[in-house]
Amino acid sequence: MVELSDEVVVEQIIKATLEVNHGGELVLAIPIIGIRTATNVAQRIYHDKDVQYHFDVKHWVCMFDCVHDHSSKLLDLLFRQQAYNDEILEEFHSVVDGKRYLLVLDGVMHDDLGFLLSDLLCNVSLGSKVILTAPSDITIGNVDPLSMPDGAPFNVAAKDQQTPQEAWALFRKIAFEDGEKEKDKGMFDIGVNICIKYDNFPCLLKLIASFLSSKKTVQEWEDAHNKLPTSLKYSLVSNLSKFNHEELLSNILQCGMYCSLFPENYLFDKTELIHLWTAQENLLTAKEKPEELVGEDYFAELHNNHFFENSSVRNNGTTMLSYKMQYFVTELLKDFAKPEFRLFSDGEDISYYGGADIRHVSISVNSSWEAPSWLANSKTLQSLLFLPSKPYDQAYIPNLSEILKGLTCLRALNLAAVNCEKLLRSFGEHLKDLRYLKLGISSKCLSDSIIKLKNLQTLDLRQSGIISLPKDFHKLKNLRHLYTGGKLIDMPPNFGELKGLQTLDVFVVRSKKGLDELIGMNDLAGKLTICFKMQSNLAITPKMFKDMNLTDLSLVWSEANASYDGSFSSLEPPPGLKSITICHWKGKEFPNKLISAKNIEDCTGYKDLKGLSTLPHLKSLQLWYLKDLEYIEASGDDASTSTSSTSSSVSKHCFPSLEYVILADLPALVSWSSPKSQQLQHPIHSERLSLCVSRCKKMILLPLMRSLVSLVADEIHGTLLKQLLSTSSGQSPSATLRKLEITSITRLDQTLSISKLNVLESLSIKRCPELTKLVLGSLFSLKRLEIHECDNLEHITCAQAQLPSVETLEIKHCEKLALIKDSRTRDWECFNNLRFLKLINILNLKSLEIGLCSLEKLEELSLYSIYELRVLHDWIGNIKQLHQLAIRKCPFLLTLPESLGKLAMLQKLQLHCCPKLKQLPNSVLSNSQLLKDIQQCPKLQEAICKQPNGDDFPRA
Repeated sequence: MVELSDEVVVEQIIKATLEVNHGGELVLAIPIIGIRTATNVAQRIYHDKDVQYHFDVKHWVCMFDCVHDHSSKLLDLLFRQQAYNDEILEEFHSVVDGKRYLLVLDGVMHDDLGFLLSDLLCNVSLGSKVILTAPSDITIGNVDPLSMPDGAPFNVAAKDQQTPQEAWALFRKIAFEDGEKEKDKGMFDIGVNICIKYDNFPCLLKLIASFLSSKKTVQEWEDAHNKLPTSLKYSLVSNLSKFNHEELLSNILQCGMYCSLFPENYLFDKTELIHLWTAQENLLTAKEKPEELVGEDYFAELHNNHFFENSSVRNNGTTMLSYKMQYFVTELLKDFAKPEFRLFSDGEDISYYGGADIRHVSISVNSSWEAPSWLANSKTLQSLLFLPSKPYDQAYIPNLSEILKGLTCLRALNLAAVNCEKLLRSFGEHLKDLRYLKLGISSKCLSDSIIKLKNLQTLDLRQSGIISLPKDFHKLKNLRHLYTGGKLIDMPPNFGELKGLQTLDVFVVRSKKGLDELIGMNDLAGKLTICFKMQSNLAITPKMFKDMNLTDLSLVWSEANASYDGSFSSLEPPPGLKSITICHWKGKEFPNKLISAKNIEDCTGYKDLKGLSTLPHLKSLQLWYLKDLEYIEASGDDASTSTSSTSSSVSKHCFPSLEYVILADLPALVSWSSPKSQQLQHPIHSERLSLCVSRCKKMILLPLMRSLVSLVADEIHGTLLKQLLSTSSGQSPSATLRKLEITSITRLDQTLSISKLNVLESLSIKRCPELTKLVLGSLFSLKRLEIHECDNLEHITCAQAQLPSVETLEIKHCEKLALIKDSRTRDWECFNNLRFLKLINILNLKSLEIGLCSLEKLEELSLYSIYELRVLHDWIGNIKQLHQLAIRKCPFLLTLPESLGKLAMLQKLQLHCCPKLKQLPNSVLSNSQLLKDIQQCPKLQEAICKQPNGDDFPRA
């Protein structure tokens, strides 16, 4: 095995990952070996643009606590949930089966995963890959029966490893501090074993040694050692040892230990965590780099070394990225961080804790929580964080004011879970060193005492009811981050004097010159929402944003009759802006220089948008609820006046960066370009474009889209659909469409032909009542076909087609559909590789039975709401590969054939809501495994209970 550089490994593995599996194997294993860099290499491959696009489903699993070698534990890791093994397995297969799947197992320490993975991924699509990272090839071992691509396993050499003698000296110094435990042979042997495993990871070895140092008996050592997941050897803190600067390493570990103040499964907000680190001066800064950027670097190091894992959270319809700390990392850090850092859980008796060594405390509180006496005497306390034991829990601490008077060293205070309205009148007098404050009070006005917090850097009011700030708020000169939660009715006087403000979530404009307060606040960065709560014309400074580092800007008008201000069109967006959202604009024209808006929502009064094609870097365009918009591009004359001298060259390559377009609820939209415009002559030349057109019923024409990869058409005109399909097929460069969803098309031809889409992988047709016949041409790449609620669809014709890749077919509520025509099986022969078939509410049973006989590779068959089905005949025994049969809501089904018991591959039989079904073949009754999922079939359940050994079966 040759040791390779990172770049060579990345290039080789990406090539191997994208190649079709040799020999026809469904899954290939790609091991990456290397102590320092294997994870980094895997991350680069996983996030590569081509790799992301190539696979249908992707999972990254950090193998921290996977100490068992069975699939249920691995699935627990995949889904991060507690459930019965069968439920997790079923959910996993519903996600990955039939899909081209990429699984990354980071930090593998098992040498027998091959058979597990082969069994787990037996139903994925051809071309799936498993990437495994490990510190050595010994830990991965033999991946048989999975094959590997040429050149695998790939090795990246480890560097600067610690000697075994150095590892033992480090461990011995910490774990055997008193010298007595070293004399115990049991503890000594455990220590030696740990050093052999972790000799190249001094930071991790230090953590484990500290964790074991608090254990007093050999039994405690054995228990702790057994619970140490071996995967920590590779995945925890190892890469941190690359830092030669001891102070830098110490600061990063301090930041990591600060996270031990939060309970298990706590969802971390990265920005909030950096604010807390900054308040404690844990960030080693230089003049050329502000603390916030240093905090980003520290967090990246901890994240890359698997202190954290990503966790998406839905909030108000938006997916927010948050982070969880790995369970065992949390447990190690809690021990390693004591006594300086201390988390007190809900219900824990904390009356006897305290002491001069405690610097940072977090306490889980509820409405009945009482403060311990030692808290008021913790003079050196720097952090006091009250966390709710349950959502919306709030504690009342009557003596909180007295407690805080003595905490003069406090730098971070979280009172979001404490009712502290009375406290706010005076607390600023004592907390002179406070840098971080989070409040959750219901009071509408913030007390003037806040002004006395001269060192305050972060003020978070998002969980409060504050609508008004004190008039002298501008005196908080050190304030850098202000979160108001969008409830303010106006900004306080002289707000613009806070020149050092870097974060402001919402700015309110309520007067003619209100916007001027933002002028000169050049340190503002990230996201900013400006709410206009006035009707009069505004004083606009065109270049007011020019020195700001804003990436997301939202302009929101709250008045329905906001009048158009001509000077507003001169407002220039910040230079580094990535997204502008404009809501409720009611002007007659659209502000030209803000036309780079990513989201335009509920804005009325204008009929077109000028200059869109002059934006070479625009990636995402979303237009929602624009009731007067007729054309997206202006007429040729208008466009020429609003474009630069380079517009002619741009127009030849319209939207070169555009990747995502949504046109939704635009009732007046007729075409992309007005009749006078010449833009329509030029195709959209983006590399990969996803288009969603929804409820634009008048629109009949769009530009030629050369690289359309995804099309969602919902409630549009049939003429537009025909145009989009004709320009996305054939021999043109636009033959790139991979996903097509057609829903509720008006004036659709009775016959719809889908052909020449050579790379189409997924086709969905729903709620098209005018459709009577579907003709499928040769769709060589099609894997999934769904047809739902097409009430008048009678025939699906594909006799002349080639559909070699279709594995999943789902037909639902198409009551007139005859699955084949004239009782011939020829129409079914194109589905000869079908593996998953679901039929719901199908009436033509004759065509059903004839067609199913020809599906020799079918593995799963689901028949739901087949009301004419009375007897399932012997043809079912011809489907030799059938693994699963599900029959639901078939009220007249009486019996199942004896041939069902001859299906040797059948593993799961599901019978639900079949009240007249009263018997099963003897060959099925003798197989208890097939009787586990029978529900609401009373006659059948009674019959089973009368069988020998039927007492254990649940009675109806």
